[in-house]
Formats: sequence, structure tokens, C-alpha cells
Amino acid sequence: MSLPVECGVNRVLLHTTTTAGDIGLSVCANGLKPAYLNLKSNSVDIAKYLPQLTLPGKLERGETPSEPSYNDTKTSVEILSAKAGSNSENISNSYDDNELSEWKSDGKRENAWVEYRFARKEKVSELTMKLTGWRNKCYPLQVFAGKKLVWEGITDATLGYCHISLDKPVTTDRLTLRMVGPVQDSSKFGDMKELAGGNAGEFDRIKAANGKVELRIVEIDILKTYTK
Repeated sequence: MSLPVECGVNRVLLHTTTTAGDIGLSVCANGLKPAYLNLKSNSVDIAKYLPQLTLPGKLERGETPSEPSYNDTKTSVEILSAKAGSNSENISNSYDDNELSEWKSDGKRENAWVEYRFARKEKVSELTMKLTGWRNKCYPLQVFAGKKLVWEGITDATLGYCHISLDKPVTTDRLTLRMVGPVQDSSKFGDMKELAGGNAGEFDRIKAANGKVELRIVEIDILKTYTK
């Protein structure tokens, strides 16, 4: 057999037979002295090294169930329409189920809000959001059901979506998010890296100007308690 040598290196993968014994490998090339390697293979207890060959099949659990093995606890509220204090033409990017698009306000505090309207009155209990710069940016927000303030605080830096749970579910046909101050920096995940290296995506790289109040939403999901 002829094997090519790449950068002075070659590799040989050896598969033994079922019979133990001596193995000889010789290598010859024009202009070089031949080289020889002698190996010895030993017999092994195959059941010890390859237990899958002797394990019996277990079929007591039967076939895969036709119904889900989990119970839904939350379900999404249908968003009928939305409007914003700025860049309203792109507001659908915040709930289009596409994490490669985003909506952002114009950087002015008075315009950093968005209102979502539902097809009907819903009993809202939670919001999940992917906010641009999610790994190192925290957004000071207020959430209103109609004109009633139902949540206020600063979102956590996350590896994806942040969750805002309302203290009490609120029945409403619209929900408003308002950013009330500049975004805050976080070093919570400063030492953690993505498996592929670098940032997770384009929207994870943002740099906010000091004092700028720019609300940026990659995706939002408004939830209610699931009922059959």
C-alpha cells in the first residue's frame, strides 16, 4: 500500500482481529532507511470493554405515548397590533418570531415606549423578552396595563430571554412598556464565552451612548396562564 506523507507526518489506524498476536508494521521510502514497528495485541473480555454487546433489551415501557409527556402552564397572548413613540413602522419586528430583527426607539426618553394591543381582553401574568445586548445590558422599565402601573424595575442581564412575572395577573386588552432611564451595563457574564467564540449575534454587540434612552426589543412574548 502507498500512503502520502503530509508535512512529514502520516497516521495509520489499526483494527485488530479476534485473534491476539504479533503485529508488524514496516515503512519504506526512496532515499530513506526503512523503519519497523512491532506491536503485540492481547485478548480481552469483550463483555467488559463493550457491554452493549451483552446488555438485554428493555421494552417494558412500550411505545412512545401519543400524547405529550408534559403539561402547558403558560400560553402566548395574541398581539393584534402595536404602536410606539418612535419608529412605529418597524414595531412588528419586536413580535414577528424572528430573532434576526429588532425594533428600537429613537433614543429620546419621551419616545422610548411601545403599546401592544390584543385581539380580546386577556389575563396577563408574565412577559418574556429578548432585549438587544442581553448579555451585558439592563433596561429600566415600567409596564402598564392600560394606564395602571403593574411592574417597575430593571431587567437582568441574561444569556437570552429575561422574564418579568407580574405580582398578580391583570386582565387587559393592551400592555405598554416604557423605558424610564438610560441602559445600565452589567458584567454578570463577562467571563463566559459562547461555544463558537465571540458574541452570540449582531444584536449582542451594541454600545449605548451615555445618557441615551433607547429601548431595543428583539422579541417579546406576552403570556397568560394556560387553560384548556
